[in-house]
Amino acid sequence: MAKIQASASSDTASAEAAATVEVAGQVIYLGPRLLKPVHVVPNAVYRGELPAELAALAAKDGDVRACIVPVDQAGKALRGSGAAALAEARANVTNRYLGRK
Repeated sequence: MAKIQASASSDTASAEAAATVEVAGQVIYLGPRLLKPVHVVPNAVYRGELPAELAALAAKDGDVRACIVPVDQAGKALRGSGAAALAEARANVTNRYLGRK
């Protein structure tokens, strides 16, 4: 599974969070399409590292992080034991970033 960790920046003027992301194998984003604060489309597959903007958002937002799952566990996340948690995370991301209720 993708390991996403946030660490505070030492520069107090910018006060930005730096994200460290380690992805073992391939991960897939199963959340809604986002244009802001980052551009990401559903079912996008990433190998190696997540893009810096997505990694930073995932480090700050647990719901976005929950929408990023290993490719080999995507079926379980969509239809199996993780379906309810994924549906809740997707709804929260939709409400937070797309302004839908």
